[in-house]
Amino acid sequence: MMEGIVNIGIIGCGWITEYAHVPALVKESMCKVVSLFDPDYERVEKLGKKWGISNTYNDLWDFLNSGVDAVIIATPNVFHVKYTIEALKKGIHVLCEKPVAFHVEEMEQIRQILQAGSVVYVPGFVNRWREDIQKLYQIIREEQVGKIVRMEAGWLRKAGVPRPGTWFTNRELAGGGVLTDLGSHIADICLFCLGNREPISYKLESAICDNEEIKKAGGAEWFLKKDASLFDMDVEDSIIADVMFKDDVELQMRLSWLAPVEADCTYFKIYGTQGEILLKTLFGFSTQRLWEKDILEITRNGMKTELIFNEDNSSARHAFEKMISYFVEAVINRKAGFTNIMDAGKTVSLIENLYMNENQGALKNKRNIVPDWLVV
Repeated sequence: MMEGIVNIGIIGCGWITEYAHVPALVKESMCKVVSLFDPDYERVEKLGKKWGISNTYNDLWDFLNSGVDAVIIATPNVFHVKYTIEALKKGIHVLCEKPVAFHVEEMEQIRQILQAGSVVYVPGFVNRWREDIQKLYQIIREEQVGKIVRMEAGWLRKAGVPRPGTWFTNRELAGGGVLTDLGSHIADICLFCLGNREPISYKLESAICDNEEIKKAGGAEWFLKKDASLFDMDVEDSIIADVMFKDDVELQMRLSWLAPVEADCTYFKIYGTQGEILLKTLFGFSTQRLWEKDILEITRNGMKTELIFNEDNSSARHAFEKMISYFVEAVINRKAGFTNIMDAGKTVSLIENLYMNENQGALKNKRNIVPDWLVV
């Protein structure tokens, strides 16, 4: 690192790198993208030419020795831990896309490496940087609706299976389906808002991807590429998850790539001892919005207050820009605080425990995925 400029390398040159990470990185004045790595040399060369990045590699060791101070890991999920460990062992700082790991034991390996050195590790929970989420967190922390007794959260897509038949829908490579994909983001925000509460019981009902249903509904149009169907689809496309915490606080998550909704939505509904909060928004890059605006409703003593957010400040692209700025600053200062290894471990643990308590195929009626208050 010279003159305060962080030399960034990117591991994995797929969609999220091309359309989210690199556009955010080029706007950050305190870093420079100097190297790209992907086992598919044609892909890495194409991305390098598009963005004027000359150091392109399909050999990991050459890449790690190319002068990078920090890396962003955006590969198929199964490689996240491997690449994280290799980079950290070389003293290279890491921002890793979700899911950061499949198992708690993997997180412990990462934690031990971090404990032994002075490298920075940031889990890619990009939605923490959304303006609507930060306001939601503030209201909860200020106990504006009292103590939390129940939290409901969901991310529902009408036709949002990511590239069916590729690694995204294969359990061995992806780690799971919609719970791993959308659930990593939703679980992180829920645990972020719930603080240090300890989960004590888990229940998961799921519906497995059905090829005919996907053909009828279609995949995620914003994410489609001409991929061949290479792998078996053996993951869930929809789930209802229930978690009970030690102080009797309940959490319910509803997630679906194929929900019976008119368009896509993300919501957080919090029940407090003195009122309720409802955030109606949309995570991710889908343009098929159920709600036109991002709205946070606070109800106390029968009175409702609404906050409407600027769409740019709550967009996925803006969140990526803020996360990249945070990562670069954390590398410069050698300290990550807002989101760190402990946060990542909690989310990995929650999802792993839910899969251990999965009732596969129990969710037969997709209408049950949609909460009663949500008009479809």
